Amino acid sequence: MGYAKILIVDENENRVQELKTILEFIEYEPVIISDVSEIDAMDIDWESILVAFIGANPDLEKINNITGSITSYSKALPFLMFSTYEEADAIDVLPNAIIGLITLPLKYTSLINSLHKVQVYKESLHLKDNKRSINLFRSLVGHSKAIQQVRNMIEQVADSEA
Repeated sequence: MGYAKILIVDENENRVQELKTILEFIEYEPVIISDVSEIDAMDIDWESILVAFIGANPDLEKINNITGSITSYSKALPFLMFSTYEEADAIDVLPNAIIGLITLPLKYTSLINSLHKVQVYKESLHLKDNKRSINLFRSLVGHSKAIQQVRNMIEQVADSEA
């Protein structure tokens, strides 16, 4: 299995280079585009993209355009957006696909924490898609409504039959 890929959509070359260096150090493969219109010309394996980074941009319409364009290729792809500390309060007005902000200047620990958050988010989506009925607690006998409710609650929180 190769490195996980991370899409970077940013016009700021210095920020892209800094992020690219860190991502390669922690063994991620950056896929870099400066404008969302370049996506059509690129051959991107969307299944291998872990997350899309969006450059800091105060224009909400442009942010919606970027997330909308990318979401048309990969509906479940989460986004992280660069921001300054002043913009961090604006998370409430951002599209739902943006699951976090990376404050600038870029710091290794905040980047690692955000990537971990993305992995947990992707795993939770995967678990929801592969939900199966778990036959738990076979010693719980009976078919009463209360027993059925208990089994249902156990199914909701159990990761496995262990």
